[in-house]
Amino acid sequence: MATYPHEEAPLTEHEKSAYRYLLYQTMPDIRVLCQPCLSWNPKVWRRQYRNSRIAGKVASWQHNLAHHSAYNFSSFSTQEYRRRYESLCSRFVELRPGYWMDYRRRYEDQLAGLEKEQESV
Repeated sequence: MATYPHEEAPLTEHEKSAYRYLLYQTMPDIRVLCQPCLSWNPKVWRRQYRNSRIAGKVASWQHNLAHHSAYNFSSFSTQEYRRRYESLCSRFVELRPGYWMDYRRRYEDQLAGLEKEQESV
């Protein structure tokens, strides 16, 4: 862990793997949110519009992770990544803890699983 808020420790291989897994998990969520729903109901239109906004924001957030993943996380800022996630959570309830798109939980579960797997080896 970093000792000063502006200095970050390099990511471990497990952390890198957990971030890549999170990126992998995000893609189907975006696909689900973008599925068109044919309806004449204006409520359905509003829900679809909101879903597309969520999908766009999540895709934009994860685009930076994909970039850093491609370059083995050089110059990746976990603080900035988490700050952007918190900003998304404040705007979209679907991303908050306990909801179906809780990416913090998914990341932590994957990281814990990788670390437990290594302990048992």
